[in-house]
Amino acid sequence: MQLTPPRSRVARGVLRLSLMLVAPLAFACSSESDETPPSPLEVEIQELRRSARRPAQDVAELRSRLDTLWRWANDRALSGRVIPRDLPRLARQSAIALDGIGGDETPDDAEAAGAFIDRALVELGALDDDSGAVGSADLTPKGPFRVGERVTLQQMLTVGSRGIAVGGGVVLPAEGIARLQSADSSAPNYVAAATSNPRATLEPAEDWGEWQSWMGAATLAFRLGGEALTAGESVTLTYGGSARGPGGLELPLRASDLESLPLYVDVSGDGAVWTVPTAGFAIIGGTQVAFLSVVAPSVVAVGEPFDVALRSEDATRNLVSGPAPRYRVSLDGETVGHVPAGATGLVILEDLRIDNEGIYRFEARQVGGELAATSNPVLARPGGAGRVLWGDAHGHSGLGSGRGSADAFYRYARDTARLDWAALTEADTFIDDGDWATIQAAARNFKATGRFTTLLGYEWAAGQPEGGHHVVLLGPPGTDRSPSQTTLTQTDLYAALGAAQLGTSLAIPLAHQAVDWSIFDPESVRLVEIHSAHGTFEPFGRGYLNSGAEVGFLASSATAAAHPGYSFDGGVQPGGLTAVVANSNSAATILEALGARTTYATTGERIVIQAQLNGAPMGSRLTSGDDLVLAGSVHGTTAIDTVELMVADGVVASERYLNARVRDSIRVQLRLESEAFGSEPLNPRPARPWRGIIELRGAELAGLELPSLHDPRGFRAEILEGEPPRIEVMATTRGRGVALLLELAGASRSTEVSFQWDEAAETIPDDGTTRETLARDPVLLPAGAVAFRLGDLSAGIARRTLPVPGGTDAIQLQLVPENAALDQDFEFELGSPDDAAGYYYLRVTQVDGAMAWTSPWWSAGPALAGI
Repeated sequence: MQLTPPRSRVARGVLRLSLMLVAPLAFACSSESDETPPSPLEVEIQELRRSARRPAQDVAELRSRLDTLWRWANDRALSGRVIPRDLPRLARQSAIALDGIGGDETPDDAEAAGAFIDRALVELGALDDDSGAVGSADLTPKGPFRVGERVTLQQMLTVGSRGIAVGGGVVLPAEGIARLQSADSSAPNYVAAATSNPRATLEPAEDWGEWQSWMGAATLAFRLGGEALTAGESVTLTYGGSARGPGGLELPLRASDLESLPLYVDVSGDGAVWTVPTAGFAIIGGTQVAFLSVVAPSVVAVGEPFDVALRSEDATRNLVSGPAPRYRVSLDGETVGHVPAGATGLVILEDLRIDNEGIYRFEARQVGGELAATSNPVLARPGGAGRVLWGDAHGHSGLGSGRGSADAFYRYARDTARLDWAALTEADTFIDDGDWATIQAAARNFKATGRFTTLLGYEWAAGQPEGGHHVVLLGPPGTDRSPSQTTLTQTDLYAALGAAQLGTSLAIPLAHQAVDWSIFDPESVRLVEIHSAHGTFEPFGRGYLNSGAEVGFLASSATAAAHPGYSFDGGVQPGGLTAVVANSNSAATILEALGARTTYATTGERIVIQAQLNGAPMGSRLTSGDDLVLAGSVHGTTAIDTVELMVADGVVASERYLNARVRDSIRVQLRLESEAFGSEPLNPRPARPWRGIIELRGAELAGLELPSLHDPRGFRAEILEGEPPRIEVMATTRGRGVALLLELAGASRSTEVSFQWDEAAETIPDDGTTRETLARDPVLLPAGAVAFRLGDLSAGIARRTLPVPGGTDAIQLQLVPENAALDQDFEFELGSPDDAAGYYYLRVTQVDGAMAWTSPWWSAGPALAGI
């Protein structure tokens, strides 16, 4: 298979290049005789190594070399051998450059592609000739360590057979698990370098060439002086310690089964760095319990046995590594289980049953302590039809640009997050065929028939000019990926999915690396992602719908730490969940439901939505019949605020449930919102930071409640000492609101709640976004203040809009009634199908800011055949 298949839209001119190899002698063919004849690929590699002694003569020859190089690297990876870390990304980048070349001139991107091919051939050739050419690294101590600790680690590189020449050196990413530095030995994250040869010195160096672009040019480097290092000598890197006193290496606040300190070496002093295999280590949760959560199935059959999970979590939402306290678990006030003190961070109560139909919620309380939690709603009904199966279709691990192993991803999904299904979808610009085999093996090993389904997928991670990012979920067993190294554009991807997988695979466009919705394939594009840790992007989904595409909604974690389904990675917000409505849990039924759009998306909370349009499930099209009625119920994790009926023009009808009057003792909701507007194919506006003070006058502050699902690193509120009562708030929003609940005592109509916020600067998202790919440039948001007098709230609610370039943000204050209901019914009369709006969907908002969106219903006109 060619790396860049011919495409008639590209002019195929001849381009003569003069790109000499960095080390041509490295490509001399081995003289050793083999007992078995070489494989066809081995013959190609041998020919490539011979021909690479001379410059490539034209683009066709460069394409051929790139094709062989890509297959050579994947063959190495499949056998468990090392390949250059950034080879998959640079292979795609080079294929794009060569695919678009025409004319007789020598574009810079073609020269860069040729230079990459040459460098990679040198490294692969050297490693094929001698697997120990680059050396190896070992780490002490080996851990595990706890989140947030400051430690001192030593990584020792044993120099390989190629040695390290004077002018060469070692290079490491400066922004991995911590922001490394070599300037201040008494400060955190200081790195010192030394050699075993007293005549060889390593001094900090600032620049090592264009190769480092894959990690944002953020590197820490040490250049070798004095004397060359030979095979067997060593380089010792000390992280977090020095002779003048250790500052410590700051470990991340998220647990991981596999961390590393990446290391690269320039053996020749020519600027080309080679990947060094490094040892991994684990980071586990803290010892103190700060949060408790309870997870149960959303739908159960009356009388069937099921499990309920209790998670004891540390201050940054990891499972604790120390003993948990004693808990009592109850249902409707009746004790159903005890968890003894000293249990682990994850405890499963097995074989629980509910004997009567209805909506239930389990409660867990610390015996003799303050920790308490309520489970998600559990709907008990006869039979097993219409299960709500929770899953995460978009997440990453350390195989790509994230952290942790593939096994850890699926183990966390199944055991900790308590998902029903999940897909590890590494960005294909970071993985090779060896990584793909690892992902496939993990998916096979962790599926549990009828209980936990693993879907096979990846993220097709093209740049915006070529089509933006898609999550691809593969169909029946035997279907294989169409990576972005061989399918260069959005059109290529859709064609490959249609031809090779016969419409059984799904391509799910992502908003934070926006996809061009004017290019559409109705067979493979059945859903779009509208919420993840990157932000909430409902306008992206509406863009598809308003262009005529029949798509449903999906939400994901986009975790970078192998924590799908319950992710607190320190991003803009916690990740989301997708609910699939299906009768059984298997890959076939889940893929069928995703393709049929019988799904809804949430901001991570397990909100249960039961809704039908004239008896038809979400994702359906109604073309005739009686007047349309969209009816159902919603069961929340906190009180339901609104249920809104959405059409092409926005909200057409709504039910608001938090009507209240001012009373002496009352709760009020303060909500901060920011729009995440954008336009295809550009990425949405950046997140808005909020830093400010809530002040209360004319009442006492009796309590403060934050959403149960929040990341403490990104959303904090602290009650300050003194009078009047004040709360310091730190939050970030991108497309949804976050809410605090203030419990007031001695309130009256004259009570005033004010919020004063600081000036704040939007920043370019740290996800590969560039200024050129944003809908608009980041801006400096001015400081400001708003004040709400409780007696002035119309119908118990008031909003203040804040103009920002391109749109508006908002601050809302709302009175919350006593015993606000977590369960609500709704009904919307829509009229005749012939007069209907085209599509409808529901948007649910809870009092804590949590949201959910059903996939749409379509009410008139023919099914979309394509755009």
